[in-house]
Amino acid sequence: MELSFELTTEDLDAFYRHANASAWGLLLFEWGLVVVGLLVVDYFFFRKEPVIGIVVNAAGIGLYVAKKWRKRHVQHDRNVRALVDGRSSLIGPHRLKMSPEGYEHEVGAARVMWRWKQVTHVMETEQHFFLRVGIAGATIIPKRAFSDPSQLTWFRNALPVTGRS
Repeated sequence: MELSFELTTEDLDAFYRHANASAWGLLLFEWGLVVVGLLVVDYFFFRKEPVIGIVVNAAGIGLYVAKKWRKRHVQHDRNVRALVDGRSSLIGPHRLKMSPEGYEHEVGAARVMWRWKQVTHVMETEQHFFLRVGIAGATIIPKRAFSDPSQLTWFRNALPVTGRS
């Protein structure tokens, strides 16, 4: 099966919003690790001086929040700036050639082959499929790219069962 579609700024915006929303679970896990780590430090080093322990914990949490906030906003600003300036190579025509083994994704002159087993997470929304591939890769597939319901059914069946949301 082959799909051809134009990826728009609205598609990328939907992906960024969805990716940020789905990152909250990981963020809560990281928060748990930070709090436990600070409590351990507090217990072993500041048992006799609780005020110093509270100050150290507050400073640690403040630094962690500042670092996370800066990283997220700097990356988001880069993404938005690239979109506004028209420098995002993702905007424009895309072509996917799918087979039972995987799919080939073509954007301009770039072409990548992904096996279905490399897809680590599948997120389906009302208008899109977002496939997380490997550690840092992603494929955005608007549902408008499917010309009929049988293509959509074939695609859903080809996707890995694990990691769906």
